[in-house]
This record gives sequence, C-alpha cells and structure tokens, in this order.
Amino acid sequence: MTPQGLKPHSHAQRQAIVSQLVPLWREKFGDNLLAVATAASFARGSDHAYSDLEFVVFLTESPPENEDQYLQRIVDGLLVEAVYVTEESYLREYLTLSADWHVSSTAVLGGVYNPEFVDSLTQRIRAMHYPRVHFVARAARRFYEVQESFGKVLTAVEQRNTEGVALLLFDATLNLLATLAFLNQQPFVTFATFVSHARGFKTKPARFVGQTH
Repeated sequence: MTPQGLKPHSHAQRQAIVSQLVPLWREKFGDNLLAVATAASFARGSDHAYSDLEFVVFLTESPPENEDQYLQRIVDGLLVEAVYVTEESYLREYLTLSADWHVSSTAVLGGVYNPEFVDSLTQRIRAMHYPRVHFVARAARRFYEVQESFGKVLTAVEQRNTEGVALLLFDATLNLLATLAFLNQQPFVTFATFVSHARGFKTKPARFVGQTH
C-alpha cells in the first residue's frame, strides 16, 4: 500500500523533470540565479522507484523574507524539494562541526546549471577538516540524549505503554547511531543504511555486530 498519488519513477523520468525545472528557475530568479544542483540519491545515481527529487538552488542574494525559502511540490506523484541558499549560507553549515554533520557531510551535489560553480563549492567543503576534540565533544553531548531517550524507553516498558515503546526506541536508536558516527568520525550516507553502516564502525557496543534476521 502506498500513499495516494505516490507513483514510481525511473532515473530518466526524474531527469526529464530536472530539465523542465531549471528553465523555470532561470525565469523566476533571472540574474540572481547562480547555480542549480541536484542532491541526495538522484545526484549519487542511487535513486529508486519511490525516491524523491531534491535540489539546492544557489542565489547571489537570498529571496525576500516574505518569499518561501523552501519549495515542496508533488509532480506526477513524485515529491520535488528545493532549498534556496546563497553560497555563504550554504558554506556556513560546514564551517564548524554541526550537530547534523553525521548526515549532512556526505551530501552529494550534481550541477545541472553552472556545474563549474557546484564542483568548486563541493571541493571546498570536502577539504574542510575538524579537530578530533570537536568530534569527541559532539559525541559527549549526544550521549546525554542517548541516556535520556533510553530512560524513556524503560519508563514506557515499566508502564506497559506498548504503543509508545516503538517510537521511543526508534528515537533512542537514532541518538545512539549519531553518537557512534561522531565517535568514529564517519558520517552516514543514507538513512536506510544507518544500522548496517554502523556495524562496520571500529568503536561500537559489543552487541552491535550481528546481522538482523
């Protein structure tokens, strides 16, 4: 069962939508448009039938405050998302080791308008390095969230809150995985492989090594 209107799309069909959208952004932003890049699974070439289509639209100047900074549309059953940023605001996310580094640092961009700019920006981001102490500090802060979230799981078990246990355990697991990513200085690539990726970390709980059956 799939949500109403959700349809499978091939990579070629997504590419056709890309080709339709870029001219619309050129018309909308004019000289303010600096570059357009695809992101996530489409940019990696690993998109599947029900993957969405994500963009980063780079502008010379940010849109007015009263204008949407983020686009979400459903095109023929396909979710299309775009974030409007300047070069400075995009780089700002990578100047320090952010709390979202474990999911954001592996972002892949595929330039579809002004690809030279996109490639140069990507190289600058990949060249950034953070001291080990920053990773340890992030892991320590995350561990407090691990402690709190697993405490909530145990409370739900004690209260026989069967409806809440699954959601609380999911949240606790995400906090644990984020902590492991910082400890190992290895970010994740895609949400669907967080657990299998973490099994390969050098530093991990002793029981976090088996395969799921």
